Formats: sequence, C-alpha cells, structure tokens
Amino acid sequence: MGPPQGSAASTTMRWASSFFLLGFFLYLGLQLRRFKFLRVFSLPAAVSGGFIGLAFIQLCKLNPDLYEVIQYDWIVGWSALPSILINVVFATLFLGKELPSPRQAWREGGPQVMFGQIIAWGNWTVSCLITGAILIPAFGVSPLFASMYAVGFEGGHGTAAGLSESYASLGYPEYGDIAVTSATIGILMGSVVGVCLVNWGVATKRLAWQQDGSLKGTHEDSADGIIQASVSVSGIDDIKEQDSPNDNENDKVNQGCFAGCSRDVPEDLYPLDERPSAGVQTVRQDAIESLGLHMVYISFACFFGYGILRLLWLIEDAVPALQEIRFFRSFPLFPMCMLGGMLIMWLHSITKSLPPIDALLMERISGAAMEFLIVSAIANINTSAVSSNIAPLLIIIVGGISWNFVCFFCLAPRLLPDCVFERAIVELGQSFGTTATGLLLLRMVDPDKETTAWRAFSYKQMMTEPFMGGGIWTTVSLPLLTIIGVWGVFGISAAAVSFWFGMYFFYFRGVYARMKEQAASPAELQA
Repeated sequence: MGPPQGSAASTTMRWASSFFLLGFFLYLGLQLRRFKFLRVFSLPAAVSGGFIGLAFIQLCKLNPDLYEVIQYDWIVGWSALPSILINVVFATLFLGKELPSPRQAWREGGPQVMFGQIIAWGNWTVSCLITGAILIPAFGVSPLFASMYAVGFEGGHGTAAGLSESYASLGYPEYGDIAVTSATIGILMGSVVGVCLVNWGVATKRLAWQQDGSLKGTHEDSADGIIQASVSVSGIDDIKEQDSPNDNENDKVNQGCFAGCSRDVPEDLYPLDERPSAGVQTVRQDAIESLGLHMVYISFACFFGYGILRLLWLIEDAVPALQEIRFFRSFPLFPMCMLGGMLIMWLHSITKSLPPIDALLMERISGAAMEFLIVSAIANINTSAVSSNIAPLLIIIVGGISWNFVCFFCLAPRLLPDCVFERAIVELGQSFGTTATGLLLLRMVDPDKETTAWRAFSYKQMMTEPFMGGGIWTTVSLPLLTIIGVWGVFGISAAAVSFWFGMYFFYFRGVYARMKEQAASPAELQA
C-alpha cells in the first residue's frame, strides 16, 4: 500500500515521478532525431518531446479517472515550471560576459542594430495593423492578440511562458497557451524555412565565402551542395570553446572507461575524441563547487531583479494614476532578472574585480533550463483555447512571416554594409524562432566565424536584448495594448520603424560611403 495522500513521502514520490516523466519525454524527443525523415525538419529534442507530452496528456484526458491519476502523480508542477525556469534563462544572459564600451559596440554592431530594430518593430507594426483592421472586427479578439506573433516568434517559448501570468492578470489567461503555440510554430518555421534559405543562398552563391576569395568556406565538399542542420535549443555553440586544465586527464579516463564501446555514435553525439569542454571551473573545489557558485550568482541576479520589480510596485502604489491602471503589476519577473545579471557584471567592472563566472558554464545552465522549460510549456498547452483562436492566429502569423521575407529579400541588400546574407539570415532566424535558431543558421553559413556577422550580431544582442524579444518593450507592450489600444501601439511601433529608416538614410549611408572610401584608399595608393 502506498503512502497516504498529503504525507511527506507521497509528495516526494509525486515529484520524483513527475521529474522522471518530463525527462523521459525529453529523451524520447532526442531519440526521434535518429529517424532520417524526421531530421529533415531539424526539430530540437525539447520541441519533439513537448509534442509527445502534449499528445500523452490529451489522450489521458479521454479517460477522466486516468487523467486524475496522471495529474496527481505524474505532472505535478509542470504548469508552474516555465514561469520559474525563464527567470534562470534571462538571469544568465549577461553573467560572465564582458560588457563592451558603447562606442565599440555601436561601431561594429550599429548596422545590425538598425536592421534588427526595423524587423522587430515592423513585427509589431504589422501585427497591430492586422489585429486592428481584420482580427478585432472579424473575430472579436482582444487588442492583446496583437502580441501573439512578436511574443511567440521573436520571444520564443521562454518569453511566451513567462508572460502567461501577465496575460492572466490582464484578463486573458488563454492567450498564454496561444503564445506558446505561436512560439512552437516559430521554431518549426525558423528551422525548416531557414535551412531552405541557407541552401538557396549556397546554390545562388550569395554567401560571403563564395564572393570573397580570402575566406575559406567549409561547405564546398557538402554532398550535392546541400547543408544539413543540427539544432541546439540553447544556441550556445557560438561561444568559443574553452579548454579545461584537466581535459587531457579526463579524456584518458573516458577513453579507458569506454574503451570497449562501439565507435559508431549517433549523429547527435560527439565522438569521444571530439567532445568539447562544457565550461571551466573558476573556484577551487575545496572552497565551493564551481557549479554551485554559478547558481549563487544566478540567485543574486534573480533577487536583484525581484528588488527592481518591487521598487516599481512601490512607485506604482505611490502614484495614483499608475495605481488605477496597475501598469507595473502586470510586469513579469524575468526581464528584471536580466537587468540583475547586467548589474552584477557592471559592479564587477567598476570595482575592477575578476568575476568567478565562466560564460560557457552559464550557457550550459541556461540551456538545461530552456530544455525543460520548452518540454513542459508545450506539453501543457490548452488545446481548446488554441483551437478556438486558430484562424486569427494563422492570419497574424502569415502577416508577420510576410514582413520578415520583405526584410530578408528586399531590405537587407540595401540596408546592410557587408556579408549581407550572413547578417540577414541570423536576424531572420531570430525573428522566426528565437536567438538559438538565428545562431544555428549563422553557424551553417559561417562555421569558422570569418565574417563580421558574428561580432555584429553579438554587439547588437547586448544593445537590444534588454528591450526587444522578451525585454522591456515586450513586457510594457501588454499593458499598453489594454490602455491605449491596438492603434496606439501601432503608432508607437510605426514611429520606431520610421526612426530607424531615418537612421539609415541620414546616418548609416554616409558611414557606409566612408567605409568604402577607406577600403579603396590603400589600393589607390598602391596603384
């Protein structure tokens, strides 16, 4: 006989079984990638595992008694997990990374910022236009529906899950499920469409290494000129691999332990002699475990973010106008955790103290949190809420995708100074399915990081991440949609798009001209 309900043993067993089932679905998602016909879609294991979990839960709902058992014993805490893990993901964004000087970041990342901002604000402009002109009159949706594309596609599962509580506080709890569905469609589109565009770029010789003889290029030997993709949800392979002092010793131990194992490994696994380091230890183990210290810093970032949010609440309580609309009460915690991480790195920079933080290890923690976040978020989608809003969701997604295609094919060749395809594909991937997808596509076209796209995108992310794609604007936009309406937000986003177009015509065009003159001067002098 099992322990009685409500006992400590019962609670522990329920959490153990729920954690197992979540991990089991994630593992099944990884095993599905072994089927070649499924690898064409380049789906991350977390997305596949989430779909398996969603199907499992929906089948269990067919039998109320079975679903009651599953809900009590096997999926405890799943619904709360995304809103908790997203704070960890955002807290790690800047921890361990040196904050560049504004001048350096703007000099190399300015054009990328301009192009990325046009795409991001354009997503909001198009979404608000479609919502106000079509969806509200035809389907009676709330103005909040205008956020579905930007939150789901550019924000991704983390942002969509993190904003679920904000949607609920504004009176539309079902919109959180719709946003997660939008994020799922975004990853599918980003992976499939992105890979197709990469191969189109190779076939039409639009990549920088095909146009510049000084760049090596690594895809010339690809079979039939087709590049295959391997998606990493956490998007952390863009960080330089770091060698641990104990790598050689660990390699010897691993090779000894697994000497009798087959050398034929699945495509998703690294061979023993090619496995990269997952991070370095920054503190001696007799003092504190290095991973534990990194978790301490994450807790600091989350607490600082909590303090910032509580300060905003105090301001709201002190201002009658804000108290009436409860503007800051609908703010989620995770963007503030990101600011908390930036605050920690800023404190280290002004005190000139060496932070005992390894960026690669922070990325591993963030990636692990993201994997479980995605599985639990997709598995808990409210299918009835999505099905009743599927038509307006598809309409707004088609509109958003169309705008991104216009930016990729028409605007990028005119607005970007160099490495146009590489710079444009990473922005398209991010806008379709989060930063991870963008980095995947960029890694496919420039695996050796020879172009300026890597550095430009990194600087652009540091300058825009706090605001767009899950940042401050994404958070502020939800209460704004309820206060000033869809046309008010349309006006703000359209003005932002106009501003960045103005930046190109009145500033960047002149900068590009001077860059060309400087590049031509040595050749002219030599002649």
